[in-house]
Amino acid sequence: MRSVDSPLGSVPKQDPHLSVDALNAALKAAGIVLPSLRVSPSEPRNGVYLIDLGRARADVVTQLAEVIKRGAEQVSAEGGSEPPKSATGQHA
Repeated sequence: MRSVDSPLGSVPKQDPHLSVDALNAALKAAGIVLPSLRVSPSEPRNGVYLIDLGRARADVVTQLAEVIKRGAEQVSAEGGSEPPKSATGQHA
């Protein structure tokens, strides 16, 4: 996979539409819908497309947080991973 240099460092270049499809599939498997999820219509920044996650009800966000937490706990139990990154790509 190619990468793009940005102020955040090297970012893997991915088809943003495939990324949205992958997230939609994972959310659907968890019973979650983010109706506004889409590729941002704005021009890519430094060659990197952004994804709009959109707005969601508080109960949906809580459900999403619980699914992510369970997944993170499973990854940690299986040997861990690198430190978490924020939405901007910086380590949290």
